[in-house]
Order: sequence, then structure tokens, then C-alpha cells
Amino acid sequence: MTTQRGMASREKILATAERLFSEHGFDKTTVDSISSAAGVNKAMIYYHFDSKDEIVKTIYDRILSEIERVCNTTGANLHDQLLAELTGSGKYAPGMIIMLMDALKTDGGSDALIQFGLTIIEKEHPELNTLPAAERRKALIREFFTGFMPFLMFSVMKERWCHYNGMGQKEAAEDFVDIFLEKHLVRKP
Repeated sequence: MTTQRGMASREKILATAERLFSEHGFDKTTVDSISSAAGVNKAMIYYHFDSKDEIVKTIYDRILSEIERVCNTTGANLHDQLLAELTGSGKYAPGMIIMLMDALKTDGGSDALIQFGLTIIEKEHPELNTLPAAERRKALIREFFTGFMPFLMFSVMKERWCHYNGMGQKEAAEDFVDIFLEKHLVRKP
């Protein structure tokens, strides 16, 4: 079913699943709840996807592909790139929430969040591939836990944090980027 209507159904299923996964978690979201919220029958879901796992994998793959595309095409400086992402549509936030919840599972969660972070790090810092193994390992740990994770947490918590503190999201994003760039010193070899 490669018709426009078929693709529209697939997109509707993915958008609905992403929203429900980010609101309720992967485990608590059922195929029935996706079907009901998307206004499609379960047969349509299983026509497009073999399982709920395939739906979430498709969501992860889309986010990773988009991030790779952005990393490869952007010409803005780092400050402007970060600010644009944090003040933009927030289209990655639901997917990042799903990845974060999945990564926090103690019983076999996904490595998608790690892959997502490493994709960004390796695109931003291709020179890391030229380092000796021990230095590369330390650089990846530093970039993942002091660069990617704070950015991720601000992205997914920004709205709630701003509401709690009575602060505008644009103002908070500008402050975060300034502090992030001041404190997160990217050491290039």
C-alpha cells in the first residue's frame, strides 16, 4: 500500500504512537490504544508494522536520520544551532522522551538513546575517530555525559521547568545555551 492514503495512515499511526509512547511509556501503550487514538483499525497497524517494537524502532530510525541530515547540512555556528533546536518546534522531544524512558529500563531497554547521542557527537567531532583508543573512549564519555545528556535533559524538561519557574521558554533556552557553551568545554585534540 504505497498510495497516498496508505502513507497518510502510516504517518498517522507513527505520530499517534510517538505521542502515546512519550505520554504513557512504551510498555503501557498498547496496539489497541494506538489504533483507537489514531482512528484506524488494528489490521491497518499490522499491515504497516509487524509489532509495537517495529513502530518504536521506526520512530527511532526517523529521528536518527533527521539528526544525521541536520548535522550534515547545517552551516550555523554552534550557539545558533543549539538555540534553534531548543527554541524550535520541539519535534524531537517526544522521541527523545521515549528513548530516555526506554534507556532507563532495568530489564533490557533499548540502546537507541546512546546511538542517538553518539551519532550527534561523531558528526560534531569527526576528529575523535583519529584519537588513540583510550583517549577516544574518554572523549566519548565526556561528550556524551557532559554534552549530550544535559542538552537532552533541558530539551525534554524545558517546558515543565519553565512553567514551574514562571519563565519564558525562549529566555530559558538562551540562558541554557550561554551557560552550556561556557561550562561545556569541548576539547579538541
